[in-house]
Amino acid sequence: MKKRNRDKVKERLRGLEYRQQAREQQRAERQRAYRMANMMREQGTLRGARKYLELKGIPFREAVDPATGHRELTVPSQITLSYDAEGRFLSSRPPGLTVGG
Repeated sequence: MKKRNRDKVKERLRGLEYRQQAREQQRAERQRAYRMANMMREQGTLRGARKYLELKGIPFREAVDPATGHRELTVPSQITLSYDAEGRFLSSRPPGLTVGG
């Protein structure tokens, strides 16, 4: 009798663990989908670019032009992205080129 009770309890515990694992997996998938949707909404903005580069682990430098307030994100040896003072995308170019020169 005791063995049968132990087996029932073990089965129930396995069911609980399975359901808990499934819930955690669903939660992780929802969070990932939310982050991606949020990033897509911020596409074309300085904030969105920063988030994307940080998410992908891509090193970048940020510089500000004090005269205009424009910001530039530079991924070394790849690209420079220019944004206006409000954080909207303006242009991109190879990192060696300078604006107006």
